[in-house]
Amino acid sequence: MKFLAWFCGILLVLVVALYCVLFSSFGNSVLKPFVEKIASEKIGMEFRLEKFELGFSSFDILAIINGELGVESKGKYSLFSSQFDLNYNTQAKSFNGMQIDLSLKGEALGSFDNFVANGSGSLAGSSIRFASRIKDYAPLELKLDAKALDLAALSMIALKKAYITGKLSAVADIAGQEGTAKLNSAKIIITKEAQNDFGISLPANFALSLNSDIKLLGKQVAAATRVKSALANLSAKNTSYNFENGEITSDFNLDIANLAALEPIIKQKLNGSIKVAGNTKIANGAMEFLDAKINGLGGEILASLKDNELNANIKNLKLAQALSLAGLAPLANSDISGTAKITNLNDTKKIKGSANLTLSSGVLNHKQMNALLGSDLSSDVSFNAQNKLEIASGTLNFDSVLNSPVIENLGAKGSYTLANGDAKINLAGKIADLGAIFGSGAKSPANIKANVGLKAGELSDGDIDIKGFGGQIIAKVKGKALNANIKNIKAEQVLAMTTFGSLFNGEVNAELSLDGLNLQNLNGRGELSVKNGVFNAAAMSKLLEAEFPENVKFSLNFKPTFTNSVAYFSSNFASDIANISKFDGSYNLQKNALDAAYSANVSDLSKLSFLTGVALYTPLNVSGKIASTNQAINASANSDIFGSNTDITFKSGALNANMKNAKIEQILKALGYEQFYIGTTNMTFDYNTASKLGEFNANILNAHLAKTGLTELISSVLGGRDITTEVYENGVVKGTIKGDIITFDANMHSKRSDINVKQASINTKSKALNIPVSANYEKTDIGIDITGTTEAPKYALSSQYLQQKAEQGVEKLIDKAFKGNDEKADKAKDILNNLKKLF
Repeated sequence: MKFLAWFCGILLVLVVALYCVLFSSFGNSVLKPFVEKIASEKIGMEFRLEKFELGFSSFDILAIINGELGVESKGKYSLFSSQFDLNYNTQAKSFNGMQIDLSLKGEALGSFDNFVANGSGSLAGSSIRFASRIKDYAPLELKLDAKALDLAALSMIALKKAYITGKLSAVADIAGQEGTAKLNSAKIIITKEAQNDFGISLPANFALSLNSDIKLLGKQVAAATRVKSALANLSAKNTSYNFENGEITSDFNLDIANLAALEPIIKQKLNGSIKVAGNTKIANGAMEFLDAKINGLGGEILASLKDNELNANIKNLKLAQALSLAGLAPLANSDISGTAKITNLNDTKKIKGSANLTLSSGVLNHKQMNALLGSDLSSDVSFNAQNKLEIASGTLNFDSVLNSPVIENLGAKGSYTLANGDAKINLAGKIADLGAIFGSGAKSPANIKANVGLKAGELSDGDIDIKGFGGQIIAKVKGKALNANIKNIKAEQVLAMTTFGSLFNGEVNAELSLDGLNLQNLNGRGELSVKNGVFNAAAMSKLLEAEFPENVKFSLNFKPTFTNSVAYFSSNFASDIANISKFDGSYNLQKNALDAAYSANVSDLSKLSFLTGVALYTPLNVSGKIASTNQAINASANSDIFGSNTDITFKSGALNANMKNAKIEQILKALGYEQFYIGTTNMTFDYNTASKLGEFNANILNAHLAKTGLTELISSVLGGRDITTEVYENGVVKGTIKGDIITFDANMHSKRSDINVKQASINTKSKALNIPVSANYEKTDIGIDITGTTEAPKYALSSQYLQQKAEQGVEKLIDKAFKGNDEKADKAKDILNNLKKLF
């Protein structure tokens, strides 16, 4: 009995002590920091108890979470029966930096494993009411009414950013694991912030609408959902979710009426429309099966996925529509049909499968091909193709063959490793006539062989061998290095494939050796030559819009060396009309800058009259420098043309020339004029090639007239006096150029004569002359009007002095004839004066 008394006494002391520790103010103060610490660690944010009053059967607690969310709870409980009856009040303007506007009050009553709770207030801009029963820690009943939830606030709560805006209505009525729920939103807008974060761009005023009807039946949830927008419509009429095993089964329908509208989202332009319908099942987080029917591209694709095996049946897709889908021109059309089977889709190392595709009734569109290649096909080209693909152990093997009347058995075989992008490709085939493809008259068959290797999707090695164009092209790539050889290619056959046509005939040989293909740092060497070249006069005339001479032969040599993307070169060009013995310099590929020195000679400039528009019958030897940056050309030249020392500069379209001691008779001869003047001249010449305006100034030194038809005519008028002995020491010619018209003034003086020209003009296009010359020789004046053309000039002479002398002589003859009869003499003189007036 004593033992029992002692035991009961000790037990009573322990109960009293436990009560004092746990349920007294002292015990609360001891317990409070431990609760705050454990709660903060569990929820990962600050948990602070502003009020903590825990009694043996009641409590009154106010907690502040993260300094923002206040949760107040007050009520009664029983530790022995696990019953509770409490009121709660939750308030928060923001939470974790997000605006949520939460205000919710309610009650909870029952036991820990079976209780009812209700509440009302506001959340995310919407009034909200709910009532629920929780049994065995799972929802048994739920009534929810929230008809204007702010989607921006919900997005902030869930994603910490307002990715969407709009209003959402959520209503639920569930009892005994059965019931319904509805989610509706008439206008959901994706914000600019979401578009920027996800790298998409949507049309202005783009909006979605959402309607979802949900039914709960036991452990199953069934939903019918519709999402509509201006870009696409998506629906799933029968979606089912199993709470117990997590399986989802659903149908789906996707309708995109205009694929081009998706370009801002997918960053690729597509065309056409597409419809997809199917069914799927997801179990254990992976797709278990998929059946889909895709209508588009003029045909359909039936695809099924089951047990990690995909089977597809492709029926009558149109190649033209597939090209259009990718935003490409419809270069060709054909029917595409075939089958595909792939297993182990989830593991690229174990993926395995095969596909067979047939392109039948194929047609190359000749108009589209002409527009792309500059060819001249007169009709469409038919073709067919077979494609076989196999994939095993992460490697794709392919074998394709293309046949047409133009291309015979063009085959491509190879392999591609999915994991690292490595590939090997072998290409071989025969083109019966390249001319048939490009519409040219050149009959040029070609045999093509190529072996290409890729490492991580980039070219690593390759051998290309093309026998065609009358010769051979060989190229080898190893690592980053390229070596290429062109042997005896017929230039006319290559040029016939271009829009220029066969500009010239000749044999082209070339070598190229590069350390790498990076244009930012190009290094290597090369050599190019054209031998036995002959220009095609008709084609050159069309290109230059000028009458190119027939049968002009030429040769060309060009040797570049590339260092850090700068090409240092030497070259020469020889032809029947002009020779460039030296054109050496450098060209910077990055800056598009040329810097070169040159030497050229033309045996007779008249051979270039088809370009200059003026026949200059004189040789030309010239040397100088030329520099060009971004199409801005600066050049200099030095020449001995016309026996002179001539310096020429050209900068920004302005041409400036300074000619010293040029022989005037050579200038006249070069222009095709009669060499009526002999002497030297110093001349300056300024001309703008853009405005076609210029001016010139010439000083004539120690010059005299030569014996010509003109001077003989003048000499006869002067009574046999020889004007060619007159030396004009200081003459001046000044003029301007406006397009095709040259106007000038001139004056020259000697001891016994003066020659002046005012407002003279020469039309370089029509060669018309209008040169009024006024001259004096001693007391005799002479007027000469030179008209006609430079090829056939006309001269009209007049002289007041000689006219007066002639008139005086005639009057003397009249007086002598009518001597003694003054009346008849006067009448004869009147008749003479009247006749003068007629002229």
